[in-house]
Amino acid sequence: MKFAEKLKHLKVKSWENKYIDYKFLKKIIKRKCNTEISNLYERIDKNDSEIRDVCNLVSPDDVYTNIKEKKKKNDIECDDIDYTYLFFYVLEKYINMVKEHYEQEFNYLNDKINEITLFLESDKINLKDMELLKTKCLHIYNLFDILNNYLNINVLSVYKILKKKNKKEKLSTSLDLYQKYCNNLHQISREEHFNEKIKSTYLSIQKKRGDNCEKLDFINFKIYIKNKIENIGKYRGILYILCGILLTLIINTIILLYININNININTIISVLPIYRLLYILDLNKIIVDEYYYLINYVIFLLFLTTLSLLIFLLDVLFKLNIFSNIILHVVILCILLFCTTIFPFNFYKYKEKNFVFSSLLRVLMSGVFLVNNVNLLDNIIGDILTSLSKTFSDVQYFVCFLMSGMNTNIPAKCPIMETYVNPIFLGLPFYLRLCQCLIRYNNEGEKIHIYNMLKYMSGIAIVVCTSFNWAYFGFDIYTSKIILICAYVIGSTYMYIWDLYCDWGLLKEYNYLLRKNNNLMYPPHYYYFAGFLNLIFRLTWAVTIMPVNLFQNKEINAFLISFILMFIEVLRRSIVRLIHLLSLAC
Repeated sequence: MKFAEKLKHLKVKSWENKYIDYKFLKKIIKRKCNTEISNLYERIDKNDSEIRDVCNLVSPDDVYTNIKEKKKKNDIECDDIDYTYLFFYVLEKYINMVKEHYEQEFNYLNDKINEITLFLESDKINLKDMELLKTKCLHIYNLFDILNNYLNINVLSVYKILKKKNKKEKLSTSLDLYQKYCNNLHQISREEHFNEKIKSTYLSIQKKRGDNCEKLDFINFKIYIKNKIENIGKYRGILYILCGILLTLIINTIILLYININNININTIISVLPIYRLLYILDLNKIIVDEYYYLINYVIFLLFLTTLSLLIFLLDVLFKLNIFSNIILHVVILCILLFCTTIFPFNFYKYKEKNFVFSSLLRVLMSGVFLVNNVNLLDNIIGDILTSLSKTFSDVQYFVCFLMSGMNTNIPAKCPIMETYVNPIFLGLPFYLRLCQCLIRYNNEGEKIHIYNMLKYMSGIAIVVCTSFNWAYFGFDIYTSKIILICAYVIGSTYMYIWDLYCDWGLLKEYNYLLRKNNNLMYPPHYYYFAGFLNLIFRLTWAVTIMPVNLFQNKEINAFLISFILMFIEVLRRSIVRLIHLLSLAC
């Protein structure tokens, strides 16, 4: 493979126009005469003393022209162009561009490591913050490694193009030229000093955290990171098996439901299914939070427990096994098991970290009455996840109603007053809490972006009001109320979707420092396009709520499944949004 082709694979996509243009320099060496080269030569300064000094190193006697070389018609040499001067002038400009870009990116990374050092001196730092700082240190090291590779690739390009020029023109001064230009690039390297700075910062975090502060040799630092990633991935096989079992159980549940639909005590199932739906959605959201901590879904085990309990419950109802004296004990035992896996420190949990989740949840609730002074990243994530749970609060209301009705499984629990007045309040509560968090952040930072973010949650509250309000009370017919509802959904969904792309993901025009720097992407662009497409489709699922969709003949089961699917989609959408948002903060 030719060097020019190798460069395509070595380049960082977002820096593609920051590399030395090897192909263009080759055209100059070949003394091609085309519009691009002619126009460039007309624009350049032809009396640069430094370039003239370099050209003097290449005396006319050193230049060798291969008269046997065949040239195309459009490659005829232009007599009025000094190709030697043009070559070194362009090469000098490219080298200055590389140096400027390296300095710019290095200063950015240096500022980030200084921010970490400054934050370490704060008295308010906690265990979770230190874990995040360690991750940021590793990420800065990775980015700096990419930056050094960028510099080395350009040094190699200089060497290759000078070698090409020497071979083409039989220069005797190629070694002197290489030392001049490559040393010029090597001099800007900060590799040794900055790596030491990252290492000392990382060890300072370990020391403050109370970890074993073993020395980190940067020769083995990449191996350290690689081993950390591999240790995370070693549970992949177990997770795949659990996922397969989980999927099989779900399919069996659906098949049993279809085959024995006439033998099922519908009222018993309908009275208990909303509780299982609530537990499923809570489990899914807990997975998102725990994945933020552990980078892997150990707690898929919770979904396995919930699905297994649901299957046993359905079998009990279908075949009248009478496993328990009261059918509701299926749910009670499941709740106890899930509670125990959350509280007690099993081997895949760390008790200290869980305390931060509960304390952060309390902080989110306290922000609703402005009893907190700031909003950290974990508060932000949990507040965001609560907005995904807004639809789930209707199941919380049902669960309370179910308890108030004496856990009667003969008929679904009905509490008209709670459904009419309490349910809308719970639906809008997560949006209100996030709105308050935005106000707190605006008060602390004074950034207008938090006001725009607040408008997003105000649109969510408006949607809740439009869906919960009895428009017939003011004389509006059903069609007018549907139009009002559709307008609220369209305006709210459009604003939220644009916000996701523009600010949270930083995929559109750069607008302030909160977006990722220089449009760096961690994954190929089509990943982000696909995520954006899914986000749009999932945001439009509200249309299902105003259209007649019949999956089952039984209206109660039909409504249950549609609600469950919509809740699941919202949790999945939220996890995608949160993942891309965290990547945008990291890049």
